[in-house]
Amino acid sequence: MKVDVANIATQEAIDDRVPDDGTKGLSFETIDAHKGVTQSAKIDNNHCLVISEIPTKQLQVQTIALP
Repeated sequence: MKVDVANIATQEAIDDRVPDDGTKGLSFETIDAHKGVTQSAKIDNNHCLVISEIPTKQLQVQTIALP
């Protein structure tokens, strides 16, 4: 997910459980092309390093362009 942190300082706390399929808090965008990514680290403003699980249940490390 790509999270918009522009208004993070003004967000209210989430103190109660959010109903199934519900969302609350910061807005986010799901990036379908990055499915399977389990961890990422920003390299620069255009790229990040990701660890992802491929269909054979193995892990791969690669650099990808940021959306």
